[in-house]
Amino acid sequence: MGTLAEWFVWLIAVAATIYLLTESMVGRIWRFMIARFGGDTFVVLAYCRACTGWWVGLAYAQLFPHVACPNARYGRFLLSAATSMMLGYVWSKLASNDAYEAEKSVLLAILRGREA
Repeated sequence: MGTLAEWFVWLIAVAATIYLLTESMVGRIWRFMIARFGGDTFVVLAYCRACTGWWVGLAYAQLFPHVACPNARYGRFLLSAATSMMLGYVWSKLASNDAYEAEKSVLLAILRGREA
């Protein structure tokens, strides 16, 4: 098992990546590309911290294998993904995602343009 310092690095990296993808101005480009080329479900998932946390957790299980779960071969992916998803879920309950409200009009225009 990783040290406590490694676990905190993992936690901060996961939280920063979730924030970057779901709320930040840098992630806005990514969210608009999903709106343009993905389906309506993917647009909702792009703003969902828990949903994005699942995929971030899967990716970070490769980067921090000894922190997530040192002994299980495939269990570390599920453990890392579930932990990241729970982090995103708790974060969603504690704070609102202002990026969605700010970008709603642009998203609707992109979705209407894609349907036309």
